[in-house]
Amino acid sequence: MDAPPYFIKAVRSHLPLTITRAVLDENGLLIGGDGWVFATESAWRFASQRGFEFGSGSEVAPAQIDSLVGQSITAAYPFGTASLDPSFVLSGGMIFEHFSTTDFEPWELRLPGNVTIIADGTGA
Repeated sequence: MDAPPYFIKAVRSHLPLTITRAVLDENGLLIGGDGWVFATESAWRFASQRGFEFGSGSEVAPAQIDSLVGQSITAAYPFGTASLDPSFVLSGGMIFEHFSTTDFEPWELRLPGNVTIIADGTGA
């Protein structure tokens, strides 16, 4: 099995990450907590064992985004064939999946300890 990408290793070293704010507006999605934030303008979704819950572009997303507050990211995995994007498992049972739609900074992750990771389209 291949080693996980650097950004997944970085997230895993800080788990669990509790979500204390979740914002969805014309600039995209931002989820974060004490000392960390994940921001994206690309496509994303939240799914569960029931299937699709909500995602970028879905009509119910603005009403559902507050349901993330209070949950924690408990696991992180690379997502997609090329492992360019993160997938986060939440304590409430949902999984966040990100889909880069550009190779220029599709997402940004800031972690405790002044760690900033800006996706560059390589997943390296």
